[in-house]
Amino acid sequence: MPIGLLINHWNPAPWLKMLRKRMGDSEVYLYPDLPEDVSVEFLACWRPESGQLSHYPDLQVIQNLGAGVDAMFEADDFPASAKVSRIVDPDLTHDMYEHALACILYWMKNFAEYEADRATRSWRRLAYQRMRETTVGVLGLGELGAYTAMRLAQQGFEVMGWSRSSKQLDGVQDLQGEEGLRTILAKADYIINLLPLTDHTRGILDAQFFALCQSSAVIINVGRGGHLEERDLQEALDAGKIRAASLDVFVTEPLPQEHPLWVHPKVHVTPHVASFSNPETAADQVVENYQRYLAGKPLLHRVDIDKQY
Repeated sequence: MPIGLLINHWNPAPWLKMLRKRMGDSEVYLYPDLPEDVSVEFLACWRPESGQLSHYPDLQVIQNLGAGVDAMFEADDFPASAKVSRIVDPDLTHDMYEHALACILYWMKNFAEYEADRATRSWRRLAYQRMRETTVGVLGLGELGAYTAMRLAQQGFEVMGWSRSSKQLDGVQDLQGEEGLRTILAKADYIINLLPLTDHTRGILDAQFFALCQSSAVIINVGRGGHLEERDLQEALDAGKIRAASLDVFVTEPLPQEHPLWVHPKVHVTPHVASFSNPETAADQVVENYQRYLAGKPLLHRVDIDKQY
């Protein structure tokens, strides 16, 4: 039985190469290549656009090639009967932690201010924070969030985590519910968003959220662009309700050239690069789930369709 490969926003060539290398005699068809007499039940996929999934009428399993699955459910032709699985990759997980740590250090050690001073050749020595004096709130304690929270705690940060269900993580204060979120926002110097994007979390980073933060707080959004109300963020920054923001994800990507976030002095922009799935390691998970499907075994890292994560 063949496997389908549908990738948007990434170069599909490394994935095609790795899958063909590992699949042996099985065929791998890259979208939209699909002979009329070929039926694809298993699709390896990244960020399908509306209308593309209907190219596979016999689809039974969608193997998402990253950790975030929100784009899958936004497709208007998503087959409700299909099973969905996602990638859990050690490289992807560690890369996310490194990116979050880099963002914290960027603001913690005043690099933004020093870059501005360099432009005017101003010599200022600013007070800085130390890890042991700094509180980090991590919103979302899935694979990426839990690892990030624990590694930050190991570095000496005080770490508070917020998730839908209780998680027992070494060195991380565990909080839930509205009261738990309020507790984090009232204390955290850095707030890292790693929530899944669902109907309940869309737009959570809004004016009401920022009003509960310390004025010295820095927002680090490495979840999804849909979590953030961009205009509310700009107004909160301009009013001094929060200190700054590091943004890796946006509602519209690439970020339009005329967008004011490009030039806002309190915003650090990266082009959705916090972490990538590595095809050299992730292809093994795809093939294993493909083989599990053929054998009628449970899929690894299956997504709960109702929860959308």
